Amino acid sequence: MKNLFTLFITIFLYIFSTTSFSQEKVNVLLVFGMKNKFVLTSNSLIEGIRVAKKKFDKQNKVNLITISTTQNIKDVFHDTSKAIKKYKPDLIVGAITSNVALVISKLAEKEKIPFITPFATNPEVTKGKKYTYRMCFDDNYQSKILAKFVIKSQKAKRGIIFYNEKSSYAIGIQEIFNKYFKLYGGENLYIFPYSKVSDINQAMILKALKSKPDFFFIPSYQIEAGAIINKVAKHTKKKTLFLGPDSWAGGNLFFKNFMNNKKNIKGFYVKHWYKEIKNNQNKSFNEALKGHQFSKIFKNKTLLMKTPAAVGYDTGKFFFSAFDKVTTPKNINKMLKTVNIDGVTGNLKMDKNNTPNKGLFIFSISKNGEKFFKKFK
Repeated sequence: MKNLFTLFITIFLYIFSTTSFSQEKVNVLLVFGMKNKFVLTSNSLIEGIRVAKKKFDKQNKVNLITISTTQNIKDVFHDTSKAIKKYKPDLIVGAITSNVALVISKLAEKEKIPFITPFATNPEVTKGKKYTYRMCFDDNYQSKILAKFVIKSQKAKRGIIFYNEKSSYAIGIQEIFNKYFKLYGGENLYIFPYSKVSDINQAMILKALKSKPDFFFIPSYQIEAGAIINKVAKHTKKKTLFLGPDSWAGGNLFFKNFMNNKKNIKGFYVKHWYKEIKNNQNKSFNEALKGHQFSKIFKNKTLLMKTPAAVGYDTGKFFFSAFDKVTTPKNINKMLKTVNIDGVTGNLKMDKNNTPNKGLFIFSISKNGEKFFKKFK
């Protein structure tokens, strides 16, 4: 009789704990830079997550709490720490750049709160972490593909790298690209660090051109990269090949920087999504955007903002899928590691580095802006 009573109590407590959590609201902290040049991308990511909530949070048990911060490391630390104390989140989502993601990750690991960054590609963000995840490919993968692409597809053997020595993103990706460039048979790669665009003057450019490079690799964010391409193109007498990572994508300002020099430019860069993807996930995503009135929010920038929205949508789909399996807040981190679903941008299952093993898309610079060139699985 005693054993039956003990069994009854155990079952009762299990059902009670499961039911109480399923009825309890889950706090998800969205920490994005809303006071800087990435405000449009931040808004797009957030809208993508909101679209996913409408579609996948059927029980309406998730509170999305948006925290506005800057790109300044001290601001990010202060704003995130304050929000953690106030809202006691079960999950943190945020950061577009690796600099910011590294700060939030440090806090999340200390507090043992799962953290997902949609866009930060520096491998160090998730390396050796227990609670930090990313929803995009990392710099190891995109650097490997870009190095192989420029050597095998573009027959380039000699290159120049201009990189910002104050950016963890630029530092990391140029080192990884250098490694793979040599591995795939590249001959010479000359590296020029700078701390601000004005450092790249005529003397530096002419020195770089003396090595007769087949291409320039510029791992900078879009506006900075566009300004550098414009400077270099003014000093080249023939069409020059420029190569860039995912940070080039998604902005008209990138193309406006070198519009007058476009005849001297041939370029390729990486993206996470493109509108012509033919699968059920992309169809469902686009239909959900229409229902969300996405075009009214971003107006003439709708197409440009769809890429971060797609990544945001996949981020939401990923953690909502984990929440469906959760019986207690302590299980959230464990459940994130077990998710295995297809998203708009690829498969969302985490590998040993808490990074999804999905492909990327290479785009070319055309007279009308960007143009899809090739998909790499």
